[in-house]
Formats: sequence, C-alpha cells, structure tokens
Amino acid sequence: MKAIIKKALCMGLLISLSHFSYSQIFALGIKAGMTTGPAKFEGIDDRFVDGINSGNVLGYEAGVMGRLKLGPIYARPEVLYNFTSGDAGYTTTTSASGGSQTTHFQIHRLQLPVLIGFNLVGPLLAIEAGPMYTYTISGTNNYSGLEVNFNKNGLGYRAGLASKLGPLQLSLSYQGVKTSSGPGNARFSQPSAL
Repeated sequence: MKAIIKKALCMGLLISLSHFSYSQIFALGIKAGMTTGPAKFEGIDDRFVDGINSGNVLGYEAGVMGRLKLGPIYARPEVLYNFTSGDAGYTTTTSASGGSQTTHFQIHRLQLPVLIGFNLVGPLLAIEAGPMYTYTISGTNNYSGLEVNFNKNGLGYRAGLASKLGPLQLSLSYQGVKTSSGPGNARFSQPSAL
C-alpha cells in the first residue's frame, strides 16, 4: 500500500513539474475589455452625402488568448468577440426633409489579432503589435429605409503596451480596422480605437 502511495506521489510530482515547465512556455487565458473610437461607412453610392459617420462609439470584447514565451519575446494570438454600438450621423439625397439624420447602429464581429511582444522591463512592461483579421457576424444595415451592405472581411492592426502582474495581464492598445469595398458594398472602418 505504501509503495502504491509513493508511486502515485512521484507520478503526481512528475506531472506537476512537466505542467509547470510547459506553463512557463505556453499559457492560455481569458480576455475582456472595452474599446472607444470613431467609425464610418465610406464608398456608399450617391444616396448618402459624405458617407455615414460616428464620432465616438463604444465597444466591448471578450475571448481567449494564448501566450507563447520565447525569452524576452512572446507571441499572443487571440480570438475575440467584439460588440460595437453608437449613433451614426448622415445626410441622404432621398430624404424628404433633406437634412441630417441619425441611426443607432450595432456591429458584432469576430476579431483574430496575433500580437508579437517584447518585454522591456521583464514582464512588468512590454510593447506589442501585430496584424488583426476581422469578420463581421452581423450589423445594422438599414439607415432611414436605405440598405447599406458592407464587406464582412477586414484587416487591421493592434499595437500597445502590456504589463503582466502575476496571473493578471493589463494592456492598453490602439487599433484600426478597415473592410474593403466592392461592387454594391460600402467600406466600414474604425480608423482608430483605444
């Protein structure tokens, strides 16, 4: 019986050590945050004067992230669900009043940033940047009875600072996203978001 307990303890210790070594190189975690910044639709046909613009929209994001440590450099892929909403202003040429109008819009997106980071002061301060793919799951496309379609695929970037405090990582990032326009599609962009 004592031999079985000793073997179980040794096996548990070996598993713990291998997990500890592995977790020093690769770790998984959850991520949540907020975004704010302007948003706009451009490249719309002549029914809209100067596109559809929003000065400041709020967004929320949540998802999972990985972290692969390679000395002072690390790679951090993320899979994030992003919800953005705000009021968008526009002027239409078909409006009976001919004036400016506002519509509350929402956009649901899947974002896949892959950040490369460099630890400046150990894990306490790092800079990170990388490309980001965005897929729009759904979004408001009716503005005063006029339908606006936009490309669901977009590319962008994310860059910022990060600080790892034990199991918690805090980051402040700046990002930009833009979809391409095409026949019958407007171009959606968030040129800068914090």
